Amino acid sequence: MSDAAYQVLVYAARYWFAALAVFIVWRAALATFREVRIVRDIRRRIAGVSTFAELVLLEDESGKLTAGKRYPFAHEAVLGSSPGCDLHIRHRDVSRRALRLTAEDDCVRLKPSRKTAALLDGEEIRGETLAFGGSELRIGALRFRIRTKEAFDEGL
Repeated sequence: MSDAAYQVLVYAARYWFAALAVFIVWRAALATFREVRIVRDIRRRIAGVSTFAELVLLEDESGKLTAGKRYPFAHEAVLGSSPGCDLHIRHRDVSRRALRLTAEDDCVRLKPSRKTAALLDGEEIRGETLAFGGSELRIGALRFRIRTKEAFDEGL
């Protein structure tokens, strides 16, 4: 390879990687601004709500749902695959009315349906159970983090 061709290849590679680095930084900034906007919108919606919680999807082992998706709710909500549910999640592991959630001051009261096999921090939920901020909820292939209003206010 001639010296001139080598120089052209070196410059092309240098500018290609510089452009790639700029693109990565740009995408990271967009994701950060999107997250800030989502949090600001949620805070504005819950400003007058005394009890609030949210489920944050940590992982979907089947890969059908996007990790990081938030499912906020105030007071009471029903999680299920039925379109009439407050927290509607179309997934093969979620039954029509899988779980009833009740947000309280510093915890969330969970009550699974008889058809739902749900785990809270690795232990099977039988009957009504209290979950505190930071607890992990698993329904089939889906893993959620429970965030209470208290944890949300502290930025956790």
